[in-house]
Order: sequence, then structure tokens, then C-alpha cells
Amino acid sequence: MSSANKEFSVVCLDMIFLADLEGKDLLFTYGLFGIQFTELSESKKATISALYSLLRQSADLVDYLQDENFDAETPTRNPARTVTFVAYWLDTQAYSTLKQSSEWQKFWTSLPDDAGVWREVMHSVPKSRYTFSASQTSRTGSLGC
Repeated sequence: MSSANKEFSVVCLDMIFLADLEGKDLLFTYGLFGIQFTELSESKKATISALYSLLRQSADLVDYLQDENFDAETPTRNPARTVTFVAYWLDTQAYSTLKQSSEWQKFWTSLPDDAGVWREVMHSVPKSRYTFSASQTSRTGSLGC
């Protein structure tokens, strides 16, 4: 089964995306995509699945962040939740192609005003603009640089 055909399932996995960027002058893209909800209805599940599927079709990696209550001060009074994906494109053109696709445009234009779906994309970012640090001496992490 190709990755584009995999169905979204809510599974929390610990993973590290290691990119080999040594000696390359790259521009790449990464984005945060979220779906907020108070009740995980069938329509919200369909929205989550559709977004995940679209991201998996073009991104080099899509991380799923466990849905959490985003009001830590009053968790029992605010049942709001969010599902967040972090997507990485090592080829910035791949995101541009996705963004121009009819499927992508249809997804975003068909959402109701109160859909609770958001995105923040850092596009065409040079490798030199990233900093990575860790509590170990090995070169690991999302970029390994």
C-alpha cells in the first residue's frame, strides 16, 4: 500500500526525522496544520483524515502530535481539543505543487467558517536559518545540522 493511500489513524508514535543535509544548499518547507474541536464528530474525523491524506501525498514526513486540551488552566471546563500535524518538505517545490493542486484548494475552500482548521507554513527556508541543539553529542533531531 502506498503512503498516499494509508488511512489516518490516531496513534501516537515517537519518531525523529533525520535529513541528510550535509554539504547541500537547500531551501525547504515545513508547516504546522491543526484541527480544533470540542467533539470528535464524524465530520471532524473526515476533515482530519482528508488533511492527513493530502499532506502524506507530498511531504517527506508528517508527524502527528497527540491531541491535547489547549487550555491547561481549566481542562475540566474547556473540552476543546486539537489535532496537529507537522509536515516537512525537503524540496520546497513539492509543497508549491501541493498548494496549487485542485485537491488542496478544494479542501481549504470547502471548509465552513467555523471549521477550526488552521495552518502556519514556513516556505522556502534556507538550511542556514535553522538551529538545532540537544543534550547529547550526536548529530540527531529533525535536521541533524
